[in-house]
Amino acid sequence: MTDDKIKQLVQGSELPKEDKEMWDEFLDMTDESQKEILVDFLEDDEDRLVFLTDNIKTKREYLENGDPELMNKILDAEREVLLGAES
Repeated sequence: MTDDKIKQLVQGSELPKEDKEMWDEFLDMTDESQKEILVDFLEDDEDRLVFLTDNIKTKREYLENGDPELMNKILDAEREVLLGAES
């Protein structure tokens, strides 16, 4: 059920096809409790879907090259979004 909600949000978005496919792969690796959190986070704001998509791609890039500056950039962006989500 949660998968369906997330997939509906992703497929209904203006994300490119390759990003939508990336989400399918990501959801296959994500447990149900995390998916429930994702639904709550994504339902309110489509910009969050764009942010998380970019975030996942940037984390993959970090895993490929291990650049510590890239990880700092990821953490700063996450912090900013999460602080904004609290208000």
